Amino acid sequence: MTDRSRSILDYRQLASTYDASCKRIGHIREAAIDALVLQPGQTVVDIACGTGATLLELSERVGPEGKVIGIDHSPEMVEVARQRVSLSTAKNIELLVEPIESACFNGKADALFFCFSHDVLQSKEALRNIFSSTSCGARVVTVGTKLLTSWWAGPLNSWIHWRGRRYRTTEQGLAQPWKPLQEYCPDIRITNTFNLGTSYLAEGTFTTYITDH
Repeated sequence: MTDRSRSILDYRQLASTYDASCKRIGHIREAAIDALVLQPGQTVVDIACGTGATLLELSERVGPEGKVIGIDHSPEMVEVARQRVSLSTAKNIELLVEPIESACFNGKADALFFCFSHDVLQSKEALRNIFSSTSCGARVVTVGTKLLTSWWAGPLNSWIHWRGRRYRTTEQGLAQPWKPLQEYCPDIRITNTFNLGTSYLAEGTFTTYITDH
């Protein structure tokens, strides 16, 4: 089970150094944005957007007629994102400081971006809420960290647990973090891996919305 209170406290401490600590995943973020195949005029939601490292690139992809919505429950992380956006010329970015489980925005999303947002993927309430505001046929892309299943992977898996201890509050689903998305995107699958297989990129299409769960 995820722990929102703990996550908010953790990211309050991490906000000022978060970008520096994530420099090595820039190429993974870029590959994930490419996988969204965004078109001008679309609305894309960056879920658990953090310090907004991907917001400006997403903004360029959807163009001035499109919209980027970044949602995160950490005020400190979003404040860094606001500063980043304020230093740019982008006018199509909206930032929300809300839990994903209850976040509301106008219109329907054409694409969803889950970038290193493990806790959100493991929250049924968060997924139910975000997909209720998503258009059928929307592109869905997620990237993050996963455990390895090979017999020799013990040391790497130990490192994954240790390295992620301040970035997520649950180890639930860490072997297949994208799996909860299958309820909404039956075709979601891994299309690329990074860092000896400890990071993944999965993509799919939103085709179903189940209301009785």
